[in-house]
Amino acid sequence: GELVEDTPARGMGASHYLKVLHGLKAGPPPRLDYAVEIALHDALRALIRMGFVKSAHDCSEGGLAVAVAESCLGAKGKPLGAKLDIAWHPAANAPHDASAVVPLFNESQSRVVISVSRANAAAVLALLEWRGIPARRLGEVTAGDTLAITVNGEAHTWPLASLHAAWADTIGRLMA
Repeated sequence: GELVEDTPARGMGASHYLKVLHGLKAGPPPRLDYAVEIALHDALRALIRMGFVKSAHDCSEGGLAVAVAESCLGAKGKPLGAKLDIAWHPAANAPHDASAVVPLFNESQSRVVISVSRANAAAVLALLEWRGIPARRLGEVTAGDTLAITVNGEAHTWPLASLHAAWADTIGRLMA
């Protein structure tokens, strides 16, 4: 089926996913609500100043899966993997939403993936709720060598070595 954005919140319009996998430059890019964006960054800066944030990555280029993969690949020192379990409720009128594509690769604005220690997770969620910033726990950082994301029971696993090769060698392959 055709992957188009049925509402601005879906965030698939003008996405890298559509361009790379389907060769499409289609749909409007996700809308940016400046007030929401400012509130998010104010809250994020506050969490950073309090020492809670270990890492942060926006989801605007490639979506959640790309943000988490880049976070794993950018880890300093020993390799870090991630294990996420996402419950996602697709729109009833959008059959393409039944797959994991939209929650993994949509580029909706004002979304940042942060990592915090397990001990601080509840406090961070409470502080974000207090500031009116929607947030939820998606999973955990692992010491493994894989990125594993489950969406509504549909499991996806990628070895970090293959993700690194695709990520680091892209420009060289394009120039060859």
